Amino acid sequence: MIYPEIDESQALNLSKLNPEALDVTAQLQSSLLDFTGIFYKKLMGRDYIISQPIGIESHVKQICDALTDVHEGRCRKLMIEIPPRAGKSSLVIFFIAWAMSINPKCNFIYTSYSHDLVIKHTSTIRDIMQLQDYKTLFGVRLSRDTNAKDFFKTEQGGEIMGSGTSGSILGNGAGIRGCREFFSGALIIDDAHNPEKMFISKKESDEIYNWYAYKALDRLNGLDYQPIIIIGHRMGKNDLQQRIIDTSLPNEWRRLTIPALFDNETKSFYPEEYSVETLLDLKKRFKYLFYTKMQQSPPDQAENLFSESSFEIKNEAPEMLFTFITADTAETSKTYNDPTVFSFFGVYKIDKLDNTYGLHWIDCEQMWVEPKDLESRFMSFYSSCCRFNTKPSFVAIEKKSTGVTLLSTLKSYQGMEIIDVDRTAASKDKLSRFISVQPYINKRLVSFTKHANHSQMCIEHCIQISPDGSHSRDDIMDTLYDGIKLGLIDSVISQRFSKKDDKNNAVIRSFSDDFMSIQRLKEARYN
Repeated sequence: MIYPEIDESQALNLSKLNPEALDVTAQLQSSLLDFTGIFYKKLMGRDYIISQPIGIESHVKQICDALTDVHEGRCRKLMIEIPPRAGKSSLVIFFIAWAMSINPKCNFIYTSYSHDLVIKHTSTIRDIMQLQDYKTLFGVRLSRDTNAKDFFKTEQGGEIMGSGTSGSILGNGAGIRGCREFFSGALIIDDAHNPEKMFISKKESDEIYNWYAYKALDRLNGLDYQPIIIIGHRMGKNDLQQRIIDTSLPNEWRRLTIPALFDNETKSFYPEEYSVETLLDLKKRFKYLFYTKMQQSPPDQAENLFSESSFEIKNEAPEMLFTFITADTAETSKTYNDPTVFSFFGVYKIDKLDNTYGLHWIDCEQMWVEPKDLESRFMSFYSSCCRFNTKPSFVAIEKKSTGVTLLSTLKSYQGMEIIDVDRTAASKDKLSRFISVQPYINKRLVSFTKHANHSQMCIEHCIQISPDGSHSRDDIMDTLYDGIKLGLIDSVISQRFSKKDDKNNAVIRSFSDDFMSIQRLKEARYN
């Protein structure tokens, strides 16, 4: 698409514009798509790309048409559901600047999950409106009285205010009170939830919905006639979009739902960004995320993440490159509380040609143990692992509760390398971690030896893990996550232990024998 150029020498006063420029003004004010194409290039210095899918209209055109319908009064409540990285925030930004060019008295409230993100987007709106061409063509100027990135006014009295969903929006309103004849602004919610999250908990769902119902809606200067626009990809069955639909009248909302794959999952909505092959691979590896974020059709959140067929069962243990132990500790021996779990893993090569590695779950013990007995129970498990033909190279223990004490104690032993597992903000929430290792399990990269005592216990535990958090316990799954993270994801671990260290094995074997001798002496003394 070719857009008309604007004469940079044109005067700021609209009365001095030549007829050709007035035609440009009318053209841009009549087309959100043309406006976006022109001013995106002027702001960013590069062409605005419009997707060219086969079989359907470009999602850019669909969104522009839907937003135009809101502006023209043909739709008051619009919900746009679209995969990530499709340029939806840019379209909302340019929509606000476009609407202000037509009626600079509009009042917009723009919200998102992150106030920092809001500032980034509202400052972009301000940058568009401060372009010389924008001021020349539309005669709109920003007031010098307000210069904040998240709140500014036009000289005509319009306002653009940005806020995070956790912030206050008191004192500001969307639209002009009593104005029903023409568009005068809107409440816009762009990504109510953090899109980087893989799951929305019931608590967060309630918090966001309460914010929407008791704070955001209260900011409409005319609850029954001012527009609301919600845009973002789906996050699950309990996200804001679903909560709103569940509590709304039939056909109260217009929903523009754009799935990543259409036509029986054979065509991509945005082939320039997402190939069909890439999306199908995503479906295979992250089924829940694929249908939720990409297809806008979240499956039942009680659906389990893993199935019994996801795990490989081998007739015998493969030859290990290295082995290690992961531990998730608890604080009590009461069986109604969380247990302590020790897991023993080995990394082996599945395909020598393409360097594909697998994780073999050699052993696992689940126990309810008092803190005072934790060290001896761990050492008993550790000693049994040392009898395996490839001795454990290190032990990884989560740095929490009794794990802190166990970490401190074990670091005093010679010949045992200890790794602290620290759950930081970067490691995200527990369910997000479990979903992140889903492709490794679904590719059958986690295996057991046939008839191993622990295999049924571990598999039954893993297949009950569900995205809605309804499963009773996840301690065994915690040790598996650490096993996959350390053994398969963190390549530095694989490189570090890719060769057998006979000297280290000898030290560990000697240490284990000494420990068992001490344990027998203790038992003889107390008995």
